[in-house]
Amino acid sequence: MPLRRYFQESRRSNVHAYPEGAVREDTCGIEPVTYAPPEDETRPPPTLPPGVYREPWAVSSYADSAILGGVLAVILAAIVIMAIILGRYVSRHKGEYLTYEDSGAKDAPDADTAVVHGVRGHDVTKKREWFI
Repeated sequence: MPLRRYFQESRRSNVHAYPEGAVREDTCGIEPVTYAPPEDETRPPPTLPPGVYREPWAVSSYADSAILGGVLAVILAAIVIMAIILGRYVSRHKGEYLTYEDSGAKDAPDADTAVVHGVRGHDVTKKREWFI
């Protein structure tokens, strides 16, 4: 039976050494790596005495907030209007395609009359075969 079974943390009940304690685990001079314990993070002590406050870096006023809000509202309104215009433009041009109808077909009541009154006449082309 291999010695590694004897030194396992959860050793089975059928693994024994005779005499008990005669076999000891040896790491052959290799020491396990030990890490320093982590340091607890602490907040640095305050530099000002209690009750003394610093002046704020920038003093904001209600006028600055109003100007910023107005500019953002105008930009948002412009984006919404552009989205509406773009949506109408895209939906309006859907379905448009180039047709090769003759100019006589514009006022014709049916297809036969359009062919008769057309300048080009009926387009009859010979079928072609393509070999690739």
